Amino acid sequence: YLYNRGVRIINFEDDNLFYNRAHSLELFELLSYYHNKGVSYTAMNGITAVNLRPVVQKAIAAGFIEFNLSLVSSSKNVVSSLNRPLFFEAIEEIARASVGIVEVLVFVILGLPQDSPVEVVKSMKLLMDLSVKVGVSPLYLLPDIEMFQQLGLPEDDRLLRGSALYKFGEKFSREDIVSIWKYARMYNALLE
Repeated sequence: YLYNRGVRIINFEDDNLFYNRAHSLELFELLSYYHNKGVSYTAMNGITAVNLRPVVQKAIAAGFIEFNLSLVSSSKNVVSSLNRPLFFEAIEEIARASVGIVEVLVFVILGLPQDSPVEVVKSMKLLMDLSVKVGVSPLYLLPDIEMFQQLGLPEDDRLLRGSALYKFGEKFSREDIVSIWKYARMYNALLE
């Protein structure tokens, strides 16, 4: 349908897109068919790196032109406090297989209460060493989620948006978040 409507780039926004290997292999066959007709694909919204790693070459061959991955942080303490695994090795492998072929953008989160500006910059440096683009996502608070309730939600609901750059805990200021964001944009501009 999309091909017949003239669409030539299709974006997938499911972070678990490549979770089911058998389904992924079937999907690649279909995508390859349309890629041979001029369609390309992007995988955004923080694709889970450990799911992409075993099929990265097949994804590239099927026509993917961008991978958007989520690191969150390279600090074991930070990711374990969020009950998340550390995906840095998977991101490293994807970067080696993709850089120069497919655009790779890897996101860190700014403002996590267990994190600090220094730790975020360390995570960014590791990503820069891989020659991938660095994305930054300011933490935004969501009501009814335990971690955010512990931080104390602002009374003004407008401050819950990511664009508000609400002050998170004691370690981050709004200025820290804006400065790190600018640092990432400057680095990404130099890659182009």
